[in-house]
Amino acid sequence: MQYKRKISEQIYALVILLSVISCVAIYFAQQTGQYENNFVLQQILFFIVGLGICFLISKSNITFVRKHVFWFYGGAIILLLGIVLKVPFTQEVNGATRWYRLAGFSLQPSELVKGIFVFVMAHFAAKYEKNPVKQFFVLASLGLPVLLLLYKQPDLGTTIVYFVTAFTILLVANKSWKWIVGITTTAVLSVSFFLFFIVKSHGMA
Repeated sequence: MQYKRKISEQIYALVILLSVISCVAIYFAQQTGQYENNFVLQQILFFIVGLGICFLISKSNITFVRKHVFWFYGGAIILLLGIVLKVPFTQEVNGATRWYRLAGFSLQPSELVKGIFVFVMAHFAAKYEKNPVKQFFVLASLGLPVLLLLYKQPDLGTTIVYFVTAFTILLVANKSWKWIVGITTTAVLSVSFFLFFIVKSHGMA
């Protein structure tokens, strides 16, 4: 118990340190005078809100959350699907639709869904850790719809971040070297094919 508390305190300290560094970096970036918005203030507000949300989540009943994991996953899919379908309140910027905008506030679902995505993938990776075959197919079945919806926005950068996140969780959770080698090989081939497809598509365009 004491060990877990110490780890939690270290994580909080690291998050605060990184947040302070980000504020300092944004402050110096704004000194160029090319931005009208006060991004430092926005970053501080987001940090305070985010820290509050993290605190509430840390106090939540993890058993209850895991029991209703599909509701979280379903909500994430709905948020991303709304962006792709361009439902009311979506906002298009430079040919990409990645935000909901309402009453002067913007929300980028891909940022909100990150935490849900990590939780869902980690939950099922742990649940099926003794069955690597089922573990792989369950995580692939849950991860692919999210990746496709992100790619369709289009948001290639975020899609890659999500893919690397899912791949890392799968490797860490897997205890079979054969599966680790197989998953790594599959990932390399998949990424190579995907990049080839992207380059080919842009070339034809």
